[in-house]
Amino acid sequence: MMKAYGMIVHGLKAIMIEVESSISRGIPHCNVIGYGNTIVKEAILRVRSAIESSGLNYPMSRITINLAPADIPKRGSQLELGMAISLLAASGQLFDGELENTCFVGELSLDGKLNPCKGVLAILLEAKNKNFKNVIIPSANIHEAELIDGLNIYAFGKLSEVVDFINKKKKVEKLQAKSKFASSDRFSKDFRDIKGQETAKRAILIAVSGGHPILMIGSPGVGKSMLAERVPGIMPPLERDEIIESSLIHSISREMTDGKFTDTPPFRRPSVNISVPSLLGSGYPPNPGEITLAHRGVLFLEEINEMNRIAVDSLRVPLDRKCVCLNKRGEGFVYPADFLLISCANPCKCGYLYSRKKECTCTPGEISAYKARLSGPISDRIDIHICINEPDFDELTVSDGMGSAEMRRKVLKVRKLQSKRYAREEFKLNSSIFDNKIAKYCSFDSDGEAFIKNAYKTLKLTPRSMVKIRKISRTIADLDESKEIKLKHISEAIQFRQRW
Repeated sequence: MMKAYGMIVHGLKAIMIEVESSISRGIPHCNVIGYGNTIVKEAILRVRSAIESSGLNYPMSRITINLAPADIPKRGSQLELGMAISLLAASGQLFDGELENTCFVGELSLDGKLNPCKGVLAILLEAKNKNFKNVIIPSANIHEAELIDGLNIYAFGKLSEVVDFINKKKKVEKLQAKSKFASSDRFSKDFRDIKGQETAKRAILIAVSGGHPILMIGSPGVGKSMLAERVPGIMPPLERDEIIESSLIHSISREMTDGKFTDTPPFRRPSVNISVPSLLGSGYPPNPGEITLAHRGVLFLEEINEMNRIAVDSLRVPLDRKCVCLNKRGEGFVYPADFLLISCANPCKCGYLYSRKKECTCTPGEISAYKARLSGPISDRIDIHICINEPDFDELTVSDGMGSAEMRRKVLKVRKLQSKRYAREEFKLNSSIFDNKIAKYCSFDSDGEAFIKNAYKTLKLTPRSMVKIRKISRTIADLDESKEIKLKHISEAIQFRQRW
């Protein structure tokens, strides 16, 4: 009996699997045991063909392949290379003693080629945690290895090449991890291209600086989508750990890029017809949904009030907890979902309720019904609300105005300030301040408290709105480089909490 090691992906994590092969006398037959699904049980057919196509000998005996631990369900094709290696070792065709220190990952084709498989990045991270010395992966997954250091990672395109390497007939250089990642062209879409929407830019600046969700309401064509598309360009670059975290999610979702890793935050723009499973995560184990794919980046919901109301309402918990909790077949999965929500909507069915150019044709009842499509609990969880109107012609011809470079400098400055202030806290941004820390970090002076008290009564604000106003005020004060939250900061924050 010989043993090799492989990995399977379960949720966002990888699990080590021992692949044991036993060859005995009897009628030629192979049994794969160990709680594998159809893909795993079919794997032996691909393994046999791959071994024979590679010029190796498939043992014509009674074969038993055990995948341990037996109580963990195995899914996917990541174990096929490990099964082939274990079988070849059991039949005496491998002569190296490093198998116990090596993890094998890859899907086999009938002609012996190594096909790419999903979740390789998660597997590499777990292999590092399990103190494996070597990891062998398909050549097509080579870009994922560039994120991991501390491992001897080797990439191959064929099973025969792996065998020659193990038998020391072929020397291969290990892959090197990248120390730096390129920045994409952040300013290819510049805020300076948008004319006459300085108030909207200001709102977005506040939203990005403090991590506040924002809702933009305006008629068609005023620039809501253009504003949203430019948000990633002013966000802070991802740090190495964040790049790995984001890439891991996309690797498991089979949305991995072509190896051009950048420090630019992800930008997700799901369809207006998106379903709840597509938004949160579907399948077993669940594939990450759009909100998890937007982790560390931006989730842009265009025409949010036209979307499935149940889908939109499902964002309540992720917006509060920065994660999504899924229960599949009695098993719980927790996926990260720390994203900046950028949403937009038309003010009414015809879209011209607040327009300066066109007259609204909707009845009061139609307007009320249209607004009601966005539930109160979700609306209340969105920190910043802003109405956008068509700019005047003179505003369209003005070359001045905030550009992405200027806005990014301000964002980075405020983020650095927050990082220093909350260095000993579990949160990093003003929008995430814990309720029991509000008094410490978002306190007002006597005039400010009197002002907010009057606003609470006059504007009929909710307790949650009061907390939101304090957090937004803190961010506005940070933009002004003010340690104290002044009356003007509170006043501006209240303006951005005016419910649509």
